[in-house]
Amino acid sequence: MRLRETRDLAAWEELRNLPGLPLEPAPGYCAARCYPVHVEGQLASAIVFPLVADYPTDVVEVLAPVALREYFNLEEGAPISLAVQ
Repeated sequence: MRLRETRDLAAWEELRNLPGLPLEPAPGYCAARCYPVHVEGQLASAIVFPLVADYPTDVVEVLAPVALREYFNLEEGAPISLAVQ
């Protein structure tokens, strides 16, 4: 998902500066940090920050056990709320 609001970008920058849970990659993949979240206050998921030079600062990768658009009946680009655990 892409962040658009100034407050969301600031919160994401603050979170990225925390250690998170390290993800060690298999050969050929990048390392990352993940942060547990709840999507829309109900679905346990995670956001992942790939440790790649020049990774876009407005992109948040959400990993969930289900397809979020289908689960929440969302259209492409619809906003969702993420609560860090």
